[in-house]
Amino acid sequence: MALDGTRGLRVELTLALDADAPDRLLGFALVLPAQDNPQACALAYLAVDANHRRKGIARGLLDAVRGRYACVELSAFAQQVPWFENMGLQVVASAGPQAERLRDVRLDTLAEQARACVSERKRVH
Repeated sequence: MALDGTRGLRVELTLALDADAPDRLLGFALVLPAQDNPQACALAYLAVDANHRRKGIARGLLDAVRGRYACVELSAFAQQVPWFENMGLQVVASAGPQAERLRDVRLDTLAEQARACVSERKRVH
């Protein structure tokens, strides 16, 4: 899966940058807008630097995504479900460990591509 638009896949990357050091990335949300519904998206990846967790950054990133899309879909590990429920999201389906393993491989690929996008942004700016 390419994140450069060459395969018709639109992506959005929302960054959380340090106000005191704008070149320092604190976290990001990688969103895949639905092709058939402008009000829906899939949250493919949500990450916050380990040194900046528990400061509301993930909540802010998720709020930014939810501010743009009425419907946000995602996959999460069972232990992550309570956090997303606290953020106001609801479980609508569940899958077994085999689905999680396949999802992990795909998310690792997306995460690496997102890191490359962030690195490219730092070089441009």
